[in-house]
Amino acid sequence: MSASYRLIAAAELDAGLIDAWRSIQSAERVFASPYFCPEFTQAVGAVRDDVRIAVIEKQGRAAGFFPHLRTRWGTGRPVGGPLSDFHGVIARPDCEWQLDGLMRAARLSVWTFDHLVGVDRQFAPYVTGGAASPQIDLTGGYESYARERRASGSEYIPRPRAWHASWRARSASCASRSMTRARWSKSCAGRAISTGART
Repeated sequence: MSASYRLIAAAELDAGLIDAWRSIQSAERVFASPYFCPEFTQAVGAVRDDVRIAVIEKQGRAAGFFPHLRTRWGTGRPVGGPLSDFHGVIARPDCEWQLDGLMRAARLSVWTFDHLVGVDRQFAPYVTGGAASPQIDLTGGYESYARERRASGSEYIPRPRAWHASWRARSASCASRSMTRARWSKSCAGRAISTGART
């Protein structure tokens, strides 16, 4: 059965939708980042009026979510803009949805992305590059992580405060460093998706 789509504002996320969203997020490790939490979308939506969510529905039930910013002339961006380290469609791998239908429902003519995770096959034609993103596993707590890193010879863990002070001192060159970090940390970059949809 084909998916249907509906567009809502962040403020329209109700308890049922949030439960469905969290269920998908907890079942799929690729969505473990806080940027995929419904609370992140709600927080951004509380201070911006252009946050939208395209809800993917199967048999009348929420099966996926596409949070995004809808700017002028139907241009879409990730929720949180450049502050969003990860973004994409939050859905289980077996959820069948169509990119053109999703973009039309979102009323987007273009959606740009640079930290797309998982790379759903629907986005594959628009991806221009990919890289591994560094992650820290804190499931055992920070102290356990720090001990493990020190034992492996890490030079950063023994003096995090010194490193932080040094980083702050270099803030004058922050713009160029941020560009380098963006290239280094992105999971999947691509050209803008142009759907030709009317807005």
